[in-house]
Amino acid sequence: MAGPGNSDGLSRGKALVFASIALLIISAYLVRLFSMQVVDNYIYREQADEVSRRSERIPTRRGEIFDRNFDQPLVTNIDTFAVLLDLSSVPADGLQELIERLAEYLNTESSYIWSRIPAVRNQSFSAYEIWSGASYHQIARIAENIDRFPGVSWESRATRYYTQGALLAHVLGYTGEITAEELQILYNEGYAGAREIGKTGVERQYDNILRGEDGIRFGRVDARGRRIYDLEDIPPTLGNSIVLTIDRHIQDLVEMALGPRNGAALVLDPSNGEILAMASYPDYDPNIFYTSELEGSIQALYDDPRSPLLNRTIQAAGSPASTFKTLMTAALLQEGTFDPHDEIFCPGYVQVGDRIFRCHDLDGHGSLDLYEALAESCNVYFYTIGKDYLGVQAIVDYSHQFGLGDVSGIDLPGEVRGLLPDPEWKERTYGVPWVGGDTVNMSIGQGFMTVTPLQMANLVAGIINDGTIYQPHVLKEIRYQDSLELIQRFEPRVLRDVGVSPEVLEQVRIAMRGVITEGTANVVITTRDTEVAGKTGTGQSGQEDYKHSWFIAYAPFNAQPGESQYVVVVWVDATNEWEWWAPKAANIIIHGITNNMTFEEAVEDLQPLWYMTRTQLREYLESIDAGGIEE
Repeated sequence: MAGPGNSDGLSRGKALVFASIALLIISAYLVRLFSMQVVDNYIYREQADEVSRRSERIPTRRGEIFDRNFDQPLVTNIDTFAVLLDLSSVPADGLQELIERLAEYLNTESSYIWSRIPAVRNQSFSAYEIWSGASYHQIARIAENIDRFPGVSWESRATRYYTQGALLAHVLGYTGEITAEELQILYNEGYAGAREIGKTGVERQYDNILRGEDGIRFGRVDARGRRIYDLEDIPPTLGNSIVLTIDRHIQDLVEMALGPRNGAALVLDPSNGEILAMASYPDYDPNIFYTSELEGSIQALYDDPRSPLLNRTIQAAGSPASTFKTLMTAALLQEGTFDPHDEIFCPGYVQVGDRIFRCHDLDGHGSLDLYEALAESCNVYFYTIGKDYLGVQAIVDYSHQFGLGDVSGIDLPGEVRGLLPDPEWKERTYGVPWVGGDTVNMSIGQGFMTVTPLQMANLVAGIINDGTIYQPHVLKEIRYQDSLELIQRFEPRVLRDVGVSPEVLEQVRIAMRGVITEGTANVVITTRDTEVAGKTGTGQSGQEDYKHSWFIAYAPFNAQPGESQYVVVVWVDATNEWEWWAPKAANIIIHGITNNMTFEEAVEDLQPLWYMTRTQLREYLESIDAGGIEE
């Protein structure tokens, strides 16, 4: 039987056990409470901070683009407005009516605004951009009636503006929203948060220089995503501006001289590869890409069968026709396989196998030496030289040396190689061998061969520079956007040496001068303020009234030390009714550059009879007492 001592000991033991358990429980609660309030607080605070913290872009301003005169921008930024819609603030039964009202105020279709709103969307605060490029007048109208537009807001956006409209459109290009495919390619190049990217032209080529870097604004939002207050800003970095080699005055002259004719024209400084003008027609106004209400006009550009977005100076290629005879002249003189002063008789045709290849003068030129043959563009002479004295391989080799069939590396996207065929290519492509007729065709720039206007400009530059061709380029300088201080200047780079002796190229230049003074271009190159050397080209198209028209030239012919020379190339393709326009346009361009004239001033000063209407021609002839002309 237990005594009182044992009973007290047992009671104390039980109390100790209960006290220990209670202490453990309390300790566990205290530890858990400490963990929740102190340790886990950091985790929850970080999670809460992550949930309530928002960031938004602070758009940068894209760099401006200037021409070589550096007196006013060709491309700048203007402030327009983006219209935003917060669906959480719009009554469920009022969205249709709101969209229709917005469409009326923005002068568009309601279907377009619906297309800007995601089909799957959350109900929290989220503003969708439903319109871009809104004018101040449109925003003012909405603001005056804001009670009728719940959930509608707007923000200012820096939008690209092309100050010269369609002038230089193919060189400058345009920008647009970055696509998922572009972002996937460019993600690791700093484009992770980019919204806008250059799509074509200089805007695309130098996007990394022009675009800058957006800033970030951090802030707090409530449970519905509404901003409560701002935390901090990381300011944007401005894009740099660039200065082009283009002279907008020469560009305007060239575009006006080319006129509304499908084709291309360019002016090149052969001493350094600078492009002074680069025109392509049809053209377009890049400003239409920045106004939502012109979506139909943008689609019309894509659907136009004339391909107005194509830069024909570097992205279209055609047979060089008789302009190729300048290269044939250089090859013959360099190879020395035939004395240039010996004559070849032209009866108006040659027969190769069972085929007849005709000269453009069907009655024949008679006997001609090399210089007379180039001046008169005698096909028979060059048929014979190509077939009997050079051969296809030599023609191909010299073409490669002058850069035909290869890209020049100009700093514009989309340049094509053209086509320089050879026997292996024909066998591989058509499964038939090269024949003598192919060599004959190639000898006058016909057949399979195609070239770009820029390639022909480089060919002329190589002839002028005793064999050196500089890489053509449109970038001249990079400058800070805010201060316009110089960052970097482009240094000329040698692209290739054509491997023809200076003595030979001097003879080619003399022969090209003869084309103007005694040959096919004599009646149309009428400027007398500078000496021009060049070569005409007429490409057959299969239609009598539609032919390709080429003219490659440079001036002045014999430049004095320190005097600037210009290469001028004009190509009018066979989609235009035949009017031999390329040399006519070049005449105006060269005269305008030489005398620092506008297109209108050059035409008036030249008084070209072929440029006048019949009424103007009659009045002109009467003014010089030459009498009228018959209808």
